[in-house]
Amino acid sequence: MDSTIVGVICVIAFTIAKVPYAPLMGTLIGFFNIIPYFGPIIGSVPVILVSFFIDPPKALTALIIIIIIQQIDGNFLDPKIVGENVGVSLFWIITSVTVGGNLFGIPGMILGVPVVVLIKTIIEESIEMRLLEKGKENIEKQNLRK
Repeated sequence: MDSTIVGVICVIAFTIAKVPYAPLMGTLIGFFNIIPYFGPIIGSVPVILVSFFIDPPKALTALIIIIIIQQIDGNFLDPKIVGENVGVSLFWIITSVTVGGNLFGIPGMILGVPVVVLIKTIIEESIEMRLLEKGKENIEKQNLRK
């Protein structure tokens, strides 16, 4: 949802600023925004390069728009939309994106964080189940002693 909002805002801002290929460029930024931390950079490079080769002053305009939108995204949209829902530290997010990208390319970068969250959830559930089982065993032992 966050990436869709960023993409739509980019399309609107690029159209107003008359950046070349505004719908395509905004869609590209929105698509790559799916990748945590590195996505905005990956998406921005082709937009700025294409803009530079077509109309150099528009490349600077596109860069300024991208920086403003990414700041709004990082400081307002992400905390509101994503918040603490993921529950994974920054270290694991960056590691999962990097390892996923090295192993599987862009799909690995996109799926890296969900896979880490899935593994974390499985481990937490497994630990919780074992603790509950041990708790039941302790209760049964106490009942037998009485």
